[in-house]
Amino acid sequence: MALYAGPALSCSYCDVEEQQKLSERLLQVVASQCAIRKLSASEVLPRLRKELLPDGELIRASTSSAPSRGLALLEQRLEKAGSRKGWGDALALQFTSKDELLRRTSARVREVAAAREFNESARAALALELLQHYDCERELHCGERLEPSTEATARHKVHCVFRPVSCANDGCTAMYSARGEAAHDAQCGFKLLPCELGCSEHLIRSAMAAHTAGPCPNRPVDCPFKAVGCGAHVTQGELAHHLVEATPAHLMIMLEVFSQQQKQLNACGAHMTAQETLIIQQRAALEAAYSDFTAMEQKLQAAEEANKALRKDLDGALKTLSSVSKQQEAQGKRSAALAEDLAKLGTQQKTLKQHVHSELSKTTAECADLSIRVRQLESAP
Repeated sequence: MALYAGPALSCSYCDVEEQQKLSERLLQVVASQCAIRKLSASEVLPRLRKELLPDGELIRASTSSAPSRGLALLEQRLEKAGSRKGWGDALALQFTSKDELLRRTSARVREVAAAREFNESARAALALELLQHYDCERELHCGERLEPSTEATARHKVHCVFRPVSCANDGCTAMYSARGEAAHDAQCGFKLLPCELGCSEHLIRSAMAAHTAGPCPNRPVDCPFKAVGCGAHVTQGELAHHLVEATPAHLMIMLEVFSQQQKQLNACGAHMTAQETLIIQQRAALEAAYSDFTAMEQKLQAAEEANKALRKDLDGALKTLSSVSKQQEAQGKRSAALAEDLAKLGTQQKTLKQHVHSELSKTTAECADLSIRVRQLESAP
């Protein structure tokens, strides 16, 4: 990254990593405002500079142990400038949602980064200017007053803790301030280190895990005969020698294992023989039960045939009984009719008897009366 040279009478070095972070932050802020207001970077930058670097503003160092209020103020202004409400555009607020803003900003970032007026050097220069303006406690930049073209100035440039330094490890392109050299070196993935397990290899830090978990000869491994009882603790490099040296011991272990397995096989064979005998007995019992079942099934079929014949005879008897019942019912009806006729004849006979008796009484009375008349006639002169 190109670094901006500050004022001529003060050291222009700053924390490189913080300058890079602030540069990226500025890129996002400018891209979001370009997306919201549909302007170019050249149109947005003057207003952004005015918002972040007001004319005549002087920020004094804090007298307390609290974090720098100047850097806190910079964070507030960057947050406001990067939000949709930063510049109060009612039309943009009405039609631009948060998701839409993020989408538009992402689309404009590369376009703004490629713009000449806000390229990498321009962003670094603005970031340095902001750090010099807001970092009044000089936590993130040097700002040391220097006399031009003096030996002290030259020495300061060489020993300033904020001077930019490139990583010395082959393959690493990181740049940082001199004060962060130890921290970077402690975590740089390209740093060449001796093997953590103590083998003769030297590897870069990022390859160390793969080496110690893979080809390192000092990696602890299990003996292939561990499953059968070998408890030796060996490394990957010692394994071949161990296998040769411990061959007799491994053979004795295997012999013991084979003996135990043979005993287990013999026991399993005896158990299987007992099981086979039991299966034969159970099969014989099952066959006998099947024979009994077959005989019972035949008896059941004979009983069903007899039951069918009995059911047939019963159906015939029921039909005969039904016929007899109908005949008896008809005979009963005829007997009832005859009884009714006899009752009528008895009633008629009684009525006839009463009538005959009445007529006989009348005839007797008429005969008596006639006798009296006859006697009267006989006695008459």
